[in-house]
Amino acid sequence: MSRRGPIDREIGLRIKQFRESRRPKLTQDKFGQAVGVTNWMQMSRYECGRNRVPPEVLAAMCSVFKVDLNWLFTGHGDSGRNRRRQTGRGPTLRAQTTRG
Repeated sequence: MSRRGPIDREIGLRIKQFRESRRPKLTQDKFGQAVGVTNWMQMSRYECGRNRVPPEVLAAMCSVFKVDLNWLFTGHGDSGRNRRRQTGRGPTLRAQTTRG
């Protein structure tokens, strides 16, 4: 069994911060269901750092809610809070043009 540490608390706090910043605000239950966590109590444990968030849940958060993994781990970068949830759509690629 892996030991929990300060990083688990930091990630949990960022998950909670992200979840509560959504408009409309998401409950732990609704947020958890969207990322494959079926028990709201488990989301609570993740948010307070009591349980380590598994990689597949982190990946689901990044995919479903467009949360930046770097932000979850470090607090730097784009939290994705101002983006709307998009489901059923793959990543969008933008063509880059340069004028010379």
